[in-house]
Amino acid sequence: MSLLAAWLAQDDVNGRELIEESIRKAHQANELDKKDGYCWYALGRAYQCYFLQSGEWDLNSLQFASHAYEEANKDEERKIFYTDLIYQWALVDTALENYERALIGFTLSVQSNPALDGTKDMNMMIRLLDKLDMMLKLGTLSTIHELMKDAAKFDDPAIFQVSPSYEEVTMDLLFGGHNKGFAVLAKVLYPVNNEKVYPLYYVLCDTNLDCFVLTVHGIHAMAIQRGDVIILLDPYYSLVNFEWQGKLYHFKSVRVNLPNQVLVNGEAVPNHFAIRQPLGRKPKAWGL
Repeated sequence: MSLLAAWLAQDDVNGRELIEESIRKAHQANELDKKDGYCWYALGRAYQCYFLQSGEWDLNSLQFASHAYEEANKDEERKIFYTDLIYQWALVDTALENYERALIGFTLSVQSNPALDGTKDMNMMIRLLDKLDMMLKLGTLSTIHELMKDAAKFDDPAIFQVSPSYEEVTMDLLFGGHNKGFAVLAKVLYPVNNEKVYPLYYVLCDTNLDCFVLTVHGIHAMAIQRGDVIILLDPYYSLVNFEWQGKLYHFKSVRVNLPNQVLVNGEAVPNHFAIRQPLGRKPKAWGL
Protein backbone atom coordinates (compact mmCIF):
# COMPACT_ATOMS: atom_id res chain seq x y z
CA MET A 1 0.00 0.00 0.00
CA SER A 2 2.87 2.34 0.80
CA LEU A 3 4.48 1.72 -2.57
CA LEU A 4 1.19 2.13 -4.40
CA ALA A 5 0.61 5.54 -2.84
CA ALA A 6 4.14 6.61 -3.67
CA TRP A 7 3.77 5.53 -7.27
CA LEU A 8 0.40 7.25 -7.64
CA ALA A 9 1.91 10.43 -6.24
CA GLN A 10 4.03 10.89 -9.32
CA ASP A 11 0.96 11.78 -11.38
CA ASP A 12 -1.30 13.30 -8.74
CA VAL A 13 -1.64 16.97 -7.82
CA ASN A 14 -1.80 15.89 -4.18
CA GLY A 15 1.39 13.89 -4.53
CA ARG A 16 2.99 15.14 -1.34
CA GLU A 17 0.00 14.10 0.79
CA LEU A 18 -0.02 10.65 -0.77
CA ILE A 19 3.68 10.18 -0.14
CA GLU A 20 3.32 11.31 3.48
CA GLU A 21 0.52 8.77 3.85
CA SER A 22 2.72 6.09 2.28
CA ILE A 23 5.45 6.89 4.82
CA ARG A 24 2.97 6.51 7.70
CA LYS A 25 1.70 3.19 6.32
CA ALA A 26 5.23 1.90 5.80
CA HIS A 27 6.18 2.83 9.38
CA GLN A 28 3.09 1.02 10.68
CA ALA A 29 3.95 -2.12 8.71
CA ASN A 30 7.55 -1.90 9.84
CA GLU A 31 6.49 -1.77 13.50
CA LEU A 32 4.68 -5.08 13.06
CA ASP A 33 7.78 -6.89 11.80
CA LYS A 34 11.19 -5.24 12.06
CA LYS A 35 12.79 -8.11 10.13
CA ASP A 36 10.53 -7.87 7.08
CA GLY A 37 12.82 -6.61 4.33
CA TYR A 38 9.95 -5.67 2.06
CA CYS A 39 8.54 -3.29 4.70
CA TRP A 40 11.95 -1.63 4.95
CA TYR A 41 12.15 -1.49 1.17
CA ALA A 42 8.71 0.15 1.00
CA LEU A 43 9.76 2.69 3.62
CA GLY A 44 12.92 3.50 1.69
CA ARG A 45 10.99 4.03 -1.54
CA ALA A 46 8.51 6.29 0.24
CA TYR A 47 11.26 8.52 1.67
CA GLN A 48 13.03 8.54 -1.68
CA CYS A 49 9.83 9.69 -3.40
CA TYR A 50 9.32 12.32 -0.70
CA PHE A 51 12.70 13.84 -1.48
CA LEU A 52 11.81 13.99 -5.16
CA GLN A 53 8.31 15.38 -4.79
CA SER A 54 8.42 17.68 -1.74
CA GLY A 55 10.68 20.33 -3.26
CA GLU A 56 12.34 20.74 0.15
CA TRP A 57 15.72 19.18 -0.76
CA ASP A 58 15.47 17.37 2.56
CA LEU A 59 18.75 15.65 3.39
CA ASN A 60 17.08 13.72 6.22
CA SER A 61 14.72 12.02 3.75
CA LEU A 62 17.68 10.69 1.79
CA GLN A 63 19.39 9.47 4.95
CA PHE A 64 16.18 7.75 6.12
CA ALA A 65 15.83 6.09 2.71
CA SER A 66 19.43 4.87 2.79
CA HIS A 67 18.98 3.41 6.29
CA ALA A 68 15.75 1.67 5.26
CA TYR A 69 17.43 0.12 2.21
CA GLU A 70 20.32 -1.04 4.38
CA GLU A 71 17.87 -2.80 6.71
CA ALA A 72 15.97 -4.28 3.76
CA ASN A 73 19.19 -5.76 2.42
CA LYS A 74 19.59 -7.80 5.62
CA ASP A 75 16.48 -9.86 4.83
CA GLU A 76 17.47 -13.25 3.45
CA GLU A 77 14.18 -13.35 1.52
CA ARG A 78 14.97 -10.11 -0.33
CA LYS A 79 15.55 -11.84 -3.68
CA ILE A 80 12.09 -10.89 -4.99
CA PHE A 81 12.95 -7.19 -4.80
CA TYR A 82 16.76 -7.32 -4.64
CA THR A 83 17.51 -5.85 -8.08
CA ASP A 84 15.38 -2.75 -7.62
CA LEU A 85 16.55 -2.39 -4.01
CA ILE A 86 20.21 -2.24 -5.02
CA TYR A 87 19.52 0.16 -7.89
CA GLN A 88 17.36 2.54 -5.85
CA TRP A 89 19.87 2.43 -3.00
CA ALA A 90 22.62 3.41 -5.44
CA LEU A 91 20.51 6.35 -6.64
CA VAL A 92 20.06 7.52 -3.05
CA ASP A 93 23.80 7.15 -2.45
CA THR A 94 24.38 9.27 -5.55
CA ALA A 95 22.21 12.03 -4.10
CA LEU A 96 24.03 11.69 -0.77
CA GLU A 97 27.39 11.91 -2.56
CA ASN A 98 28.40 8.48 -1.30
CA TYR A 99 30.18 7.98 -4.60
CA GLU A 100 32.02 4.73 -3.93
CA ARG A 101 28.98 2.96 -2.50
CA ALA A 102 26.84 4.23 -5.38
CA LEU A 103 29.31 2.85 -7.93
CA ILE A 104 29.33 -0.52 -6.17
CA GLY A 105 25.53 -0.51 -6.13
CA PHE A 106 25.24 0.29 -9.83
CA THR A 107 27.72 -2.48 -10.61
CA LEU A 108 25.69 -5.01 -8.61
CA SER A 109 22.42 -3.87 -10.19
CA VAL A 110 23.86 -4.35 -13.69
CA GLN A 111 25.05 -7.84 -12.77
CA SER A 112 21.56 -8.65 -11.49
CA ASN A 113 19.62 -6.99 -14.32
CA PRO A 114 21.50 -5.46 -17.29
CA ALA A 115 18.24 -3.88 -18.50
CA LEU A 116 18.40 -1.29 -15.72
CA ASP A 117 20.18 2.03 -16.24
CA GLY A 118 22.98 1.04 -13.88
CA THR A 119 25.71 1.15 -16.53
CA LYS A 120 24.57 4.55 -17.75
CA ASP A 121 24.40 5.97 -14.22
CA MET A 122 27.78 4.49 -13.32
CA ASN A 123 29.50 5.92 -16.39
CA MET A 124 27.88 9.31 -15.80
CA MET A 125 29.21 9.37 -12.24
CA ILE A 126 32.72 8.39 -13.32
CA ARG A 127 32.73 11.19 -15.89
CA LEU A 128 31.64 13.65 -13.19
CA LEU A 129 34.33 12.47 -10.77
CA ASP A 130 36.99 12.70 -13.48
CA LYS A 131 35.84 16.23 -14.29
CA LEU A 132 35.92 17.27 -10.63
CA ASP A 133 39.39 15.79 -10.26
CA MET A 134 40.62 17.68 -13.33
CA MET A 135 39.08 20.99 -12.24
CA LEU A 136 40.48 20.67 -8.73
CA LYS A 137 43.98 20.19 -10.12
CA LEU A 138 43.47 23.17 -12.41
CA GLY A 139 42.21 25.15 -9.44
CA THR A 140 45.29 24.29 -7.41
CA LEU A 141 47.58 25.59 -10.15
CA SER A 142 45.68 28.82 -10.74
CA THR A 143 44.45 29.56 -7.23
CA ILE A 144 47.18 31.96 -6.12
CA HIS A 145 46.96 34.03 -9.30
CA GLU A 146 43.17 34.23 -9.14
CA LEU A 147 43.09 35.17 -5.47
CA MET A 148 45.80 37.79 -5.73
CA LYS A 149 43.93 39.40 -8.61
CA ASP A 150 40.88 39.94 -6.40
CA ALA A 151 42.58 39.90 -3.00
CA ALA A 152 40.67 43.00 -1.92
CA LYS A 153 37.45 40.97 -1.79
CA PHE A 154 38.84 38.66 0.88
CA ASP A 155 40.12 41.63 2.87
CA ASP A 156 36.87 43.60 2.65
CA PRO A 157 35.16 43.46 6.08
CA ALA A 158 31.83 44.16 4.38
CA ILE A 159 32.00 40.75 2.70
CA PHE A 160 32.23 38.78 5.94
CA GLN A 161 29.22 39.99 7.88
CA VAL A 162 27.47 37.14 9.64
CA SER A 163 25.98 36.66 13.06
CA PRO A 164 28.51 36.81 15.93
CA SER A 165 27.36 33.29 16.77
CA TYR A 166 29.38 32.04 13.77
CA GLU A 167 33.10 31.37 13.95
CA GLU A 168 35.08 31.85 10.73
CA VAL A 169 37.14 28.76 9.97
CA THR A 170 39.02 27.24 7.06
CA MET A 171 38.41 23.86 5.44
CA ASP A 172 41.10 22.09 7.45
CA LEU A 173 39.13 22.70 10.67
CA LEU A 174 35.88 21.10 9.51
CA PHE A 175 34.74 17.63 10.57
CA GLY A 176 32.44 15.19 8.79
CA GLY A 177 28.76 16.15 8.76
CA HIS A 178 27.15 19.42 9.84
CA ASN A 179 29.53 21.97 11.33
CA LYS A 180 27.10 24.01 13.43
CA GLY A 181 28.21 27.53 14.28
CA PHE A 182 31.03 27.57 11.72
CA ALA A 183 31.34 29.70 8.59
CA VAL A 184 33.81 29.24 5.72
CA LEU A 185 34.86 32.13 3.46
CA ALA A 186 35.80 30.99 -0.05
CA LYS A 187 36.00 32.10 -3.65
CA VAL A 188 34.37 30.42 -6.65
CA LEU A 189 37.09 29.41 -9.09
CA TYR A 190 35.07 27.40 -11.61
CA PRO A 191 31.59 26.03 -12.18
CA VAL A 192 31.75 22.35 -13.16
CA ASN A 193 29.36 21.15 -15.85
CA ASN A 194 27.12 18.28 -14.80
CA GLU A 195 25.19 16.06 -17.23
CA LYS A 196 22.18 16.29 -14.91
CA VAL A 197 20.35 19.56 -14.27
CA TYR A 198 20.89 19.26 -10.50
CA PRO A 199 22.85 19.34 -8.33
CA LEU A 200 25.26 22.11 -9.29
CA TYR A 201 29.00 21.70 -8.79
CA TYR A 202 31.70 24.32 -8.25
CA VAL A 203 35.39 24.34 -7.39
CA LEU A 204 36.13 26.82 -4.60
CA CYS A 205 39.14 27.75 -2.55
CA ASP A 206 39.26 29.11 0.98
CA THR A 207 41.54 31.77 2.47
CA ASN A 208 44.21 29.10 3.07
CA LEU A 209 44.24 28.39 -0.69
CA ASP A 210 42.66 25.00 0.01
CA CYS A 211 40.57 23.92 -2.98
CA PHE A 212 37.36 21.92 -2.54
CA VAL A 213 34.12 20.94 -4.26
CA LEU A 214 30.86 22.72 -3.49
CA THR A 215 27.67 20.79 -4.30
CA VAL A 216 24.57 22.98 -4.46
CA HIS A 217 20.94 21.88 -4.23
CA GLY A 218 17.84 24.06 -4.21
CA ILE A 219 19.47 27.13 -5.79
CA HIS A 220 19.33 28.34 -9.40
CA ALA A 221 22.60 28.24 -11.35
CA MET A 222 22.50 32.02 -11.90
CA ALA A 223 22.83 32.67 -8.16
CA ILE A 224 26.50 31.66 -7.97
CA GLN A 225 29.04 32.73 -10.58
CA ARG A 226 32.76 32.38 -11.14
CA GLY A 227 34.66 34.93 -9.05
CA ASP A 228 31.97 35.28 -6.39
CA VAL A 229 33.01 35.30 -2.75
CA ILE A 230 30.97 32.75 -0.82
CA ILE A 231 30.24 32.33 2.87
CA LEU A 232 29.15 28.81 3.80
CA LEU A 233 27.07 28.68 6.99
CA ASP A 234 26.93 25.52 9.10
CA PRO A 235 28.73 23.69 6.26
CA TYR A 236 27.97 20.02 5.66
CA TYR A 237 31.43 18.58 5.04
CA SER A 238 32.65 15.26 3.70
CA LEU A 239 35.99 13.88 2.55
CA VAL A 240 35.81 11.84 -0.63
CA ASN A 241 38.61 9.29 -0.63
CA PHE A 242 38.39 6.03 -2.58
CA GLU A 243 39.90 4.17 -5.52
CA TRP A 244 37.89 2.99 -8.52
CA GLN A 245 39.23 1.11 -11.51
CA GLY A 246 42.79 2.00 -10.55
CA LYS A 247 42.17 5.73 -10.09
CA LEU A 248 42.22 7.52 -6.74
CA TYR A 249 39.54 10.13 -6.03
CA HIS A 250 40.50 12.32 -3.11
CA PHE A 251 38.92 15.71 -2.42
CA LYS A 252 37.08 17.77 0.17
CA SER A 253 33.42 18.53 -0.42
CA VAL A 254 30.79 20.83 1.10
CA ARG A 255 27.08 20.38 0.44
CA VAL A 256 24.54 23.23 0.34
CA ASN A 257 20.89 22.11 0.50
CA LEU A 258 19.08 25.43 0.92
CA PRO A 259 19.66 29.13 0.11
CA ASN A 260 19.95 30.12 3.77
CA GLN A 261 23.14 28.06 4.05
CA VAL A 262 25.15 30.39 1.81
CA LEU A 263 25.88 34.10 1.35
CA VAL A 264 27.08 35.35 -2.04
CA ASN A 265 29.31 38.45 -2.01
CA GLY A 266 28.01 39.23 1.46
CA GLU A 267 24.34 38.98 0.47
CA ALA A 268 21.63 36.39 1.03
CA VAL A 269 20.53 34.45 -2.04
CA PRO A 270 17.45 36.27 -3.49
CA ASN A 271 14.15 34.42 -3.16
CA HIS A 272 13.69 34.17 -6.93
CA PHE A 273 16.85 32.04 -7.11
CA ALA A 274 15.47 29.49 -4.64
CA ILE A 275 14.16 26.28 -6.22
CA ARG A 276 11.20 24.75 -4.41
CA GLN A 277 9.43 22.72 -7.07
CA PRO A 278 9.66 18.91 -7.24
CA LEU A 279 12.49 17.34 -9.21
CA GLY A 280 10.00 15.94 -11.70
CA ARG A 281 7.10 13.55 -12.02
CA LYS A 282 9.12 10.57 -13.23
CA PRO A 283 12.80 11.52 -13.20
CA LYS A 284 14.48 8.95 -15.39
CA ALA A 285 17.80 9.40 -13.64
CA TRP A 286 16.17 8.18 -10.44
CA GLY A 287 14.66 5.11 -12.06
CA LEU A 288 11.12 6.24 -11.27
